[in-house]
Amino acid sequence: MLMQYNGILVVLKNNEVVWSTKTGVFWGSELLIDKNGLVSISSPSGYLLWSHPRTTCTPPTLCASPSGSSDPKTSYTCKMSYLKGGKSLKPGEYVCKDSVRFGLSTDGSVIIWIIDVGIQILYKGIGDEISLMFQNDGDLILYDNNDQVLWSTLTGGNRRSKLVIDDEIVIIKTYKGKILWSMGDDSNSCRGSRLKPNDTLSEGRYICNGNYKFGVGPNGAITFIQNGKYIKLFSGRCDRCYLKMQKSGNLELRTNSDFHWSTDTSRNPMADLSLGINGDVRITSTSGEIIWQMK
Repeated sequence: MLMQYNGILVVLKNNEVVWSTKTGVFWGSELLIDKNGLVSISSPSGYLLWSHPRTTCTPPTLCASPSGSSDPKTSYTCKMSYLKGGKSLKPGEYVCKDSVRFGLSTDGSVIIWIIDVGIQILYKGIGDEISLMFQNDGDLILYDNNDQVLWSTLTGGNRRSKLVIDDEIVIIKTYKGKILWSMGDDSNSCRGSRLKPNDTLSEGRYICNGNYKFGVGPNGAITFIQNGKYIKLFSGRCDRCYLKMQKSGNLELRTNSDFHWSTDTSRNPMADLSLGINGDVRITSTSGEIIWQMK
């Protein structure tokens, strides 16, 4: 068991994460046990991020301490079940479906909140004079009171798109159903932390470890995600692209008929790709030699 610097408590098996508290990114958080046996993780400013047994607590700005609680029915507003072009959210307003809340906390943080599970902060707020606007071109943008952009999903150029919640995942998709951006519970997008020979990753699928993900993002881009921040490594710009770990040891981005990118690591039969707990992406030979690595 490891308490990471970013505030997430993880259980490791063979250096792979098998369980975590999913407590977002709060550097310097602490794991505490009080005199009543409550185990909790609190941020440096005292926000309750996670506890066992679970307590009822609203988003971070309303959680004063590990023992604090407030009534979620009176602490936020479910404005709608989806967002379409031209709609916006103010602090304290959320898109809601079942147990999932996506929107702005009262301090202006963009968050995904799964009731009785935890909170993931996508952007740490700077005040309440802001708005989260889903524009007509499909871009979700956080504006301050001077109309300056603070944060964005970078999904513009896709009119008639919609933001929805599906199975604890917040998704922006086109009117044809193509996923442009997603965030939330990784259970549907992650397939372990390793790609073995002949394994593939289709668009929107990743290998994952802790706060890190590596795989195929929107439009076939090879993407590395660190703490929710997307980093494009190669702009595939192709429909139905997928990554495949070849038996030769070569990692390739391809469609059924075309080849787009590779690690150029052939001649290493049965090598595999792994994502480490510290975010290292590497291809390792059967003898344990690292033949390709991305940090």
